[in-house]
Amino acid sequence: MDIFSLMESKKDSFSKTDRLIYNSVNKFPDEFASASLNNIIEHRGFSQPSLTRFAKKLGFSGFNEFQYQFRRDLLETPSPESSKSRPDIYADELRLADQVLTDELLEAFTERLLSSTAMYCYGTSLSRMPGEFLAESLRILGVRNIQSLPADALAVPYQNTDLYLCFSAHSGHYCAESVSNMAKAAHKPYAVLVTMNPKHPLRSKFDQIIVFPEAPSSGNARMILNDTMAFMMFIDRVTNLISVKLSQKSSMENE
Repeated sequence: MDIFSLMESKKDSFSKTDRLIYNSVNKFPDEFASASLNNIIEHRGFSQPSLTRFAKKLGFSGFNEFQYQFRRDLLETPSPESSKSRPDIYADELRLADQVLTDELLEAFTERLLSSTAMYCYGTSLSRMPGEFLAESLRILGVRNIQSLPADALAVPYQNTDLYLCFSAHSGHYCAESVSNMAKAAHKPYAVLVTMNPKHPLRSKFDQIIVFPEAPSSGNARMILNDTMAFMMFIDRVTNLISVKLSQKSSMENE
């Protein structure tokens, strides 16, 4: 019996955490079959004991034996997703991201942004690019109270009327110090986290969390820009709406 059939036969006995792992395995089979345990823990937010218990519930001695069998199963029965092209996978990511960005969410976020004394965009590694792109896009639109924080930014004179926007795809390891300093500021700004990880380790330090789902990967291909594509969709929708709001405001002032 292959892993997929085995999981189906056991799912009635799954705990809540088991079901979350089960859903992730079905959505990202190649990652669970081939990625390192540490990588899966970081990207999917499950603990090592949870993954070990899940594997044992399926009859394996541990997660390593589960992965060994899963790799063999996938070689013998390729996932349907493996036939998808990279453009198709990225298109799926954009569609999923767009579904998260409801009119209500965007309206509330853009109103807060425009009414803030200052907005600070932050991100590290690949997540730094979306922050800088958003800051520059808003400056082009005429929004002047925007700053893209450098990676080593620590002593920032926040006010509680400011907006702190952090792009952090998964673990938040490299932005932990900046986020911690922001959260401990005497005048803590309203903080928004944009992420791909619903269990992001730093989530408790934010007032609002926007979580984008990840499209299934294609075969063994590593889709390096999945996170960036979702974040760029967010930026596109936000700047579009702000452009409309500023245009409407200008028209009313000129009447």
